[in-house]
Amino acid sequence: MRFVSLGVAQATRAIRHLRVHPVEWQNHPGMRLEVFGWTDGKLKVDTPIPKSLRDKACRLDVVRRSGELLQRGLALASTAAHERWREMQKAEEEKNQQALAERNQVEQQLQDTLSQMEELRKANHLLQEQAAEREQELADAEAERLRLGVELDSAPLVDSVCRFKALSALN
Repeated sequence: MRFVSLGVAQATRAIRHLRVHPVEWQNHPGMRLEVFGWTDGKLKVDTPIPKSLRDKACRLDVVRRSGELLQRGLALASTAAHERWREMQKAEEEKNQQALAERNQVEQQLQDTLSQMEELRKANHLLQEQAAEREQELADAEAERLRLGVELDSAPLVDSVCRFKALSALN
């Protein structure tokens, strides 16, 4: 395979076929362009020149200009794709930062809730202790009332006035 420049130094020649092969895209497009014509740029005598080949659009300078336009178009497409990629990266970074901020907010809320729960547990424990003390005091008072009631029942009936006063004091 040989490389033929499509530069201005080339003489204008008629061609038979033009084949463009995209090869790869790595930082810039790469392609292979094949130009099929006649040997030494001369047409064979027995081959009639088709009307389409007489057209100026079949010349190599037109092909060269078309190639340059294609190259510019590919460069613009590459730039646009690169810009879209940057925008996508920026959007993803913003999304990640927003997710991180939301996560930190949720963790702070969780920490605050855990602190409140611990305070409520301590308050509940204190209230349970106070309730147990009050129940014990109530049970002691009830036992004292029953003891006094038994003592009063065993006392003579003569002392009924004292007994009436003691019972009314307990109630």
